[in-house]
Amino acid sequence: MLLLLYPKSPNLMLVYAQEEQKDTIAICEQLRKDPVGATAPILLVVGRYKMSQFYELRRRMENITSIITPFNQEEVHFMIDEILGTT
Repeated sequence: MLLLLYPKSPNLMLVYAQEEQKDTIAICEQLRKDPVGATAPILLVVGRYKMSQFYELRRRMENITSIITPFNQEEVHFMIDEILGTT
């Protein structure tokens, strides 16, 4: 599925947490099962009151981090640079 969107492995995958934790987990697990997204870092955009989704995903898989909403443009740029090691 991801192969159609990306000709090669993505540097980073940005995932917005869904209302239901099971939906967010299913999305991330599907990304990890695809060879194209299996090792790419995931940045989970999550609401302050939905952090349990991030903790559950971090328990299940590696190479995932989060940013809590609301955030400004500088914060998300910093997180991406930190993940990609471009700071």
